[in-house]
Amino acid sequence: MADLGQDGRLVLLLDDFEAIGGNERYIDFLERFRGLTNHVRMTLIAATHTELRFCCHMSSVESPFSNMFSVQYLSTCTEEEALELISTASEAYGVDLLPYAGEMLALSGRMPYLLQLVCWRFHQAALIRESPDHQDVEAFMLAKAGPMLARIWHSLDTRERETLRAQSHGPSPNEIEENLVRRGYSDGSGICSTVLATYVATMS
Repeated sequence: MADLGQDGRLVLLLDDFEAIGGNERYIDFLERFRGLTNHVRMTLIAATHTELRFCCHMSSVESPFSNMFSVQYLSTCTEEEALELISTASEAYGVDLLPYAGEMLALSGRMPYLLQLVCWRFHQAALIRESPDHQDVEAFMLAKAGPMLARIWHSLDTRERETLRAQSHGPSPNEIEENLVRRGYSDGSGICSTVLATYVATMS
């Protein structure tokens, strides 16, 4: 901290915070950590799949750790951002992936990690001069993104899971959950990613 100087600030990112906040082993750590932030020039960024207030153990501090944060909801990439990522990957790989952009966006639902996976798999197909096989790409993504998809599933409440189950079988315009739309998992009537839809169908 001394190396930061008079005007410096420490920025700490806590990814997958629910793994820490929900673990009773870290209750004392969070209590002490909260006290530290009151005396040190520090910015904390906690990334979670669910509401931060639900991530902290129920035995946590009197003034909950989550109260010190302002919430910013992040969804998936915009279509423009997703196309930019595909374009950047095309340049890096030396292969034009943009002709496959529609299929890639459908598979990934514009989720950053899924989008990176689909770019890689389509690149691999291009190296051997083959057209990407949809089922092969989907199977690859399900295998690689399994832990991420599981975290998404377990972060949902019962109603949200039932909504996605219904939408995994096709458009369900009467099954709308604002939280699913806000997170980018659903467009209001269907699941945005065919990979996520396939995963959800296996959980039925």
